[in-house]
Amino acid sequence: MFESLQKTWQETMEIPAARWIVWITVLIVAVLVAVYFVKMFRDMAMGNDSTSKAELLSEFERIRNEGKLDNEEFKRLKTSIRDQIDSENLKDEG
Repeated sequence: MFESLQKTWQETMEIPAARWIVWITVLIVAVLVAVYFVKMFRDMAMGNDSTSKAELLSEFERIRNEGKLDNEEFKRLKTSIRDQIDSENLKDEG
């Protein structure tokens, strides 16, 4: 089987345009992979990771209960997170 694939590959590469097609395809795939990784790292850097708003709110509540966050700051964060949730829900509905 491997020999037949190798023979087919060699016969295909004898066609002059085939080499260009292969290299252009490799280039397109490389660019798409690069774009995917740049987008993934950019989203991670901007904080768009998989942590949900509810998990984030729970974490801030835990920090407040430990005494590391005062009630005023917690209320401000809670309001901000709830506003974000509301605006996301409006986007989804619209």
